[in-house]
Formats: sequence, structure tokens, C-alpha cells
Amino acid sequence: MSTPPILLVDDNHDDLFILKRLLTRAGLKNGFVTFDHARDCLHYLESALRSPESSLLPAAIFSDKSMPDFGGFDLLKWVRDQPELATLPFVLLSTVAEAPEKKRAAKLGVTAFLEKFPPPHVFSAIFGLQERGS
Repeated sequence: MSTPPILLVDDNHDDLFILKRLLTRAGLKNGFVTFDHARDCLHYLESALRSPESSLLPAAIFSDKSMPDFGGFDLLKWVRDQPELATLPFVLLSTVAEAPEKKRAAKLGVTAFLEKFPPPHVFSAIFGLQERGS
């Protein structure tokens, strides 16, 4: 049985690289599937929901808030509207997480709304993991 992937969505490749490193440092052992656009992630999720292979469904989604056309809030809303994904951990990331955006994210059911980039122990806490090397 394979470990479900963690989906990473950001139109900035440097940010994707940093996020992968932080999540690995936090102790997450899942593989990562990365997307430059939130719509590509949505298409992946639609396929995963139709597939008999349950290992395609993700363990969590980390998405940048701001992307062209279809952003993190749009993806979060779509995910929460899917009964099979309604409780999936979903973390929004932003260079600035202001109070109105945090409130909007909470209303949509975000697991966490974090400023880029928190230390690995923040990710460990979200998933209830011990940070490696601690």
C-alpha cells in the first residue's frame, strides 16, 4: 500500500522547492505532487476522485493563496464542496496573511493559513509529527 501524496500548488518554483524542503524537514514522508496552477490541481483531484485507485487521493494540500485566474481560495472552496475531500487537511500560504483573508479562509474551512514560510515545527504541529532531529 503506497502513501498518499501531498499536493503542492504554487506558481513560483522557488517557493515549491522551499515548501518541499520544509515539509521533509518536518518529518512528512509522503511523496509530493506539484502544480504550477490551481486548476491543474483541481483536474488531478477530479481524476483521483473518479479512480478506483484510492492512493491517488492526497493526504493534504498546500496551496499558495494568490495565483492567476484560479487561486488558492478557489481551490479550497472546490475541495470543501467535495464530500470525499471535505475533511482533507488544506493549508493556504501567502506572503502576507491579513485578518480579512484569514477570516475568509476560516469560513471556507481551511486547516491553516500561514505566512510563507514558517519553520518546520509549524508543519509538524499541523500533522501531529515529531520534527526530525529534535
